[in-house]
Amino acid sequence: RALGRQLIHPLLPEFLTCHPHVGVQFLVSDRRLDPVADGLDLVLSITREPVEGLVARRLRRVEQVLCASPDYIALHGAPTEPEALSGHECMRLGGARQDSLWRLRNAERTVSVPVSGRYSANHTLMRLDAAVRGFGIVSLPDFTVVEALRTGLVHAVLTDWELIGPFEGYVQLQYPPSRLM
Repeated sequence: RALGRQLIHPLLPEFLTCHPHVGVQFLVSDRRLDPVADGLDLVLSITREPVEGLVARRLRRVEQVLCASPDYIALHGAPTEPEALSGHECMRLGGARQDSLWRLRNAERTVSVPVSGRYSANHTLMRLDAAVRGFGIVSLPDFTVVEALRTGLVHAVLTDWELIGPFEGYVQLQYPPSRLM
């Protein structure tokens, strides 16, 4: 949903103005959509693995950013190693058991760290707002947190590490090979 709301939706007014004879039905979902099975012309999703059998075009890289507010960091410190996350308030998506196990990697190693916290939400802007208010450390897509980082509302932590998860990879445009685009 964040991809649609934050990256695609802002582009639609200009697109529709430039193409007055094109109609758009914009469907936003967290489930993996298949253009053939779901009757769609194309699908945009964040994934490392596009649906097999579809034409896929990478549009941009999406990375997860671990961050927290300056107030949270002042009170609790910033983790210097991934294992330290288990001692912090960490905001998770909360929808699945694996949301409580964050996998991170750097050039030398990959680690899995159990995390917990008092707050979880499956919406990126809600988690960003909670992080700004000092609720803890959060993982957010780079496009969600770029402005908050730029203005200092949050600071990135563990910047030498990459979070591995279901919402990192590439924005991929996918469509059936038989469709004329």
